[in-house]
Amino acid sequence: MENKLRKKFIYFSVGIISIVTVIIIGFVNFAIFYNLNRNSDELLKTLAENNGVMPKIAMVENSDYDQRVLYLKNISNRFFTVRTDVQKNIITVNTDDVFFTSAQEAVEYAKTVLSKGQSRGFYKGFKYLIEDTGKGKLIAFVDVVKDYGVIYSNLGNSIIIGIVVLFLVALFSFLLSKKAVRPMVQAYKKQNAFITDASHELKTPLAIIKTSADVLEMENGECKWTGNIHKQVNRLNELIGNLISLTKLDESDELEKFEFSFSDILSESVTDVKDYALSLNKNIVANIEKGISFKGNEELIRKVIYILLDNSIKYAKENSDINVNLSRQNRRIVFTIENEADNLEIKNYNVLFERFYRSDSSRN
Repeated sequence: MENKLRKKFIYFSVGIISIVTVIIIGFVNFAIFYNLNRNSDELLKTLAENNGVMPKIAMVENSDYDQRVLYLKNISNRFFTVRTDVQKNIITVNTDDVFFTSAQEAVEYAKTVLSKGQSRGFYKGFKYLIEDTGKGKLIAFVDVVKDYGVIYSNLGNSIIIGIVVLFLVALFSFLLSKKAVRPMVQAYKKQNAFITDASHELKTPLAIIKTSADVLEMENGECKWTGNIHKQVNRLNELIGNLISLTKLDESDELEKFEFSFSDILSESVTDVKDYALSLNKNIVANIEKGISFKGNEELIRKVIYILLDNSIKYAKENSDINVNLSRQNRRIVFTIENEADNLEIKNYNVLFERFYRSDSSRN
């Protein structure tokens, strides 16, 4: 029980921090990408507005330009421009502000992007903008390789930092998990101890009641009242046994699992209860595929089968069939028990398998 709670605490802590870390990394890197992308767009816009020439700082008076100029101070060797006439013939090429790109390469780039028919885009590490000047075209190229290098570098660093943070969170969560779940574990142990002690304490008065009923039957013979006493004592003993079983089940962190024949134990269980069902005018129709094996705790699976069969026999309509099916569908084992029942409301379906659940109609 303690190990399960500690695992949940660790998974929850790491999960929450993971989500927060991913959001922060995503936001920071998006902001970097947005700013660099915006800067390159501003540079292209400035070139287009100034006929392919970078303006001097003294020429910039608009406050919007002031922010732009801070970036433009360091844009040397990053851009080149090509001008064409209305027939798209190359008129001028300016590669003074770019390294490693010749005039011939600039002409080839311009012809290629013109043939694409798009006014802006990316080509071989450059972002370009095609502006119609009225007398032809102005094609401006800005080198964005450095920008995207910054983006990828920041993304890589962010991922590394995120991994380190998650590792530290997992480590601290592991170290603190025992202390964090201690109050819940102690409360749960006290609850289980109370249930176990109360169950054992109840066995003694029940045994006395049963013995007293047996003595009455020996002296006066069987009657309706002693029969009811035996019935209720057996019911309470069954309930006490279930409480103890549940307590032991919760205390064990891992169940012993072995491979066994699901088909065989289901067939045996159906055979065991078939006569009992017939005595209540209810017929069990079994459709069990042979050779189906399952890896799990055989004892607990048997208990579940008997509980489901007993429940279906108790609450199935009289003179009706109870269908028990077992089959393999792809890689899944499908086990179903179907029966018709009265007063079963759709709203109760989600709670049918809660511990000791009974609908109001069943209680009445």
